[in-house]
Formats: sequence, structure tokens, C-alpha cells
Amino acid sequence: MRACEYPKNTDKNLPTQLLQLQDLTLLWNGKVTASCSSGDAIMITFCFQKNGEKEESLIRKRGLHAMHCPVRIWASIVDRILSYPGTSMSSPVNTVYLNGKLGFISSAMITAHLRQVMRSLDKDFPLSKVTPHSIRASYATMLFQQGASLEAVKLNGRWKSNAFLLYICKNSLVVNLSPALRDQQNLQCIYVN
Repeated sequence: MRACEYPKNTDKNLPTQLLQLQDLTLLWNGKVTASCSSGDAIMITFCFQKNGEKEESLIRKRGLHAMHCPVRIWASIVDRILSYPGTSMSSPVNTVYLNGKLGFISSAMITAHLRQVMRSLDKDFPLSKVTPHSIRASYATMLFQQGASLEAVKLNGRWKSNAFLLYICKNSLVVNLSPALRDQQNLQCIYVN
């Protein structure tokens, strides 16, 4: 969920490394498999992250819905990129092939797309607030609103601190409050942390 791990970014001060195809490993019953169709999980290894963590691996299991299944999505990204001439397992995950040449999805391209979608949903929303980082904040809020525990939200977002609680508090003022947030005790707990 850290946007800087996926697109090309022009900020040279970001220590986070862009994911490469070799950082993705398909698993079947906990063992490495080359078959996308039989993989029941995907392991994503983050070589170096903004928080200083190195070689952290995260495993996501196959989902029921193809459109939202991390195994199917990552397998299709790997297959697509490897189908381009001149690519290999060291190719970044944001590689695209346009007009006969390799290119890369940038943070600016994602920002433009997100703002276009937001404009179609709410013409009055201030577009300056929509960035790739919005995905991270929105994901944390949606997980919590769907009943995930604070610990699960923290684990899914790979947060090492409780900074994610600010996203949940801020965003919950804009969207419908979840049953957990309606409980005054939980609300106090979030603000105290």
C-alpha cells in the first residue's frame, strides 16, 4: 500500500525501492510454484522500505473474486511484463509497453488518473488532496470500517507505528462512521494512541 513501491517516482530522497518481478513469489501450500493457475498465495518481498525495514516479506492468499484476488492480479502483471521484449525478472512492476518501447507508470500518471476518477465522483472535492498516498489512507479506513481490528489494519498496511490511526480518524469524519467508531470507548482509544 505504499505507492512509492509501485510507480516510478521523481523524489530522489525516497529510500523505498521499487518492486521488481523477482520480488514476487507464487506459492502453493507454502512452497514455491511457477504455475499461476495453481498458486494459492503470493509472497511479496520488499527489499528496502521507507521505515528502514529490509527484506520484509508479506504473503497474500488467493481471493474468491478474480478482480480483487492478489494472486491472480500479480500473476497477470508478471505474465504481461514478461511478454514484452527486453524484460526479465529484474524488470520493475510498473513496466509498460507503449508504441514499441518500454516505459514506466509514474506517480504523476497515477495522480492524474485518481484525480480524474475523483472528479467524476465528486466535482466539488479539492483535487489537491488526491495523491497516490490517498490509496493508503483510504485502504486503512475501509478495512477498519468493514470491521477489521486496528491490529489487522496495522499489519495489512505494514505500519510500524500507530500513524495509521490518524487516517482512520480524519477519514471517518468524511465518510459514514463504522459501528466500531460509533462506540465512544473505541473513539477515545483511537485518539489516545
